[in-house]
This record gives sequence, C-alpha cells and structure tokens, in this order.
Amino acid sequence: MKLIALIGDIVRSREIGNRDEFQIKLENQMCIVNRESQHLLSPYTLTLGDEFQAVYAKADKLFNDIWKIMMGLYPEKVRFALGVGTLTTPVNSKRAIGMDGSAFHYARMGITRLKETSYLIKIETEDVPHLDLLNSSLYLTSQTVSGWSLNRFQVLNGLLSGQSRKKIADSLGISTVAVYKNIRAGSLDVIIDLSKEISNALNEVLG
Repeated sequence: MKLIALIGDIVRSREIGNRDEFQIKLENQMCIVNRESQHLLSPYTLTLGDEFQAVYAKADKLFNDIWKIMMGLYPEKVRFALGVGTLTTPVNSKRAIGMDGSAFHYARMGITRLKETSYLIKIETEDVPHLDLLNSSLYLTSQTVSGWSLNRFQVLNGLLSGQSRKKIADSLGISTVAVYKNIRAGSLDVIIDLSKEISNALNEVLG
C-alpha cells in the first residue's frame, strides 16, 4: 500500500530569536493539526531539531494542513517534502518515528533538494504521473505564498474551513472588501483549486 510521508523543516531555524518560545509554538500547532486533520496514519511529530514528520493515507486535506501550519508559524517559513511510496515497517499510529521505507526515503530526498532552492513544497516519487508539472505548480505557489501577510493566510484558512467572507472579515477585524482584495491579490481561489487537483493526482496512486 502506498502512502504519503511528510517531512517538514523550518527555514533558517538557527536565526530564530527565542527558540524556546518558537518550539512551544511549533508543538502547539502540530497538536492542532493532529486533532483536526483527516487521513493521518501517523501524527505530526517533532523529530530532529526543528524538523517534523507525519504520514497520510490520503491527500484530501493534506494541503489544508500545510497552509494551516504555515499560518500558525508565521512569519517563519516552512518547507514541506511529500514522499509517495511504501513502508517496510509497521505504521506507528502514536508518533511519526521508527518507520522506514521508500515513502520516507523520497521525503528525505525532497527536503534535501528543497534546501538547495527557495521553494517550500515538493513531491518526490517515481509513481505519480506528470510529476514535473505538479512540482512546477507547487514551486510557483511557493513563490506566491512566500510574500504573503498573516492576514492572507488567515483568509485562505477561513475559506478552506467553509466560512463566509463576512465571517472571515469579522473574525479578523477587517472589512469584507479587504477579504475580497486578499482573495484576488493572492489568487486564493486558484490556489485552492490547484491544491485540490494535486491532491486528486496523489490519491490516484495511493493504496
């Protein structure tokens, strides 16, 4: 059975001022995603330094979780490598540690390659059709979200959770016009559609 191993890495983590405070922020954000996420086989777990891992059975809400983590850790940036493959060890449903297999090998390869670029998200595998096209789309998305404000991430996450424009505006203390401006300027509808299409492409090869 194929699945998705995710490895996340904080960009320039050594430059973060109050590391203890950030570590708590990171752990709290992982707890939120673990509690709310769908299709997690192994929950988000802090591993080496500021790296974390998780395993997904399906990709349906995978990108929702990625955007949520990016929002929760703002202004710090996070890389995400998605390895599609198998495990040679049993799934650890308690913590994402002690597992091995091609899914993690691909994810580790993805993180290594991302560190050589300015991009934030990459899929690594040999099993997904049109992989270059999917990754090029993710690279463009990475460049777009790198310049976002916290408000724009919050608007995106509000849309993904099904909130109305007015409810998003009220929760953020901004005008409805400002919400629509964020949607247009950030091409949020396009990013949501693109995330769904990439998730569908991943799901087609999963077990």
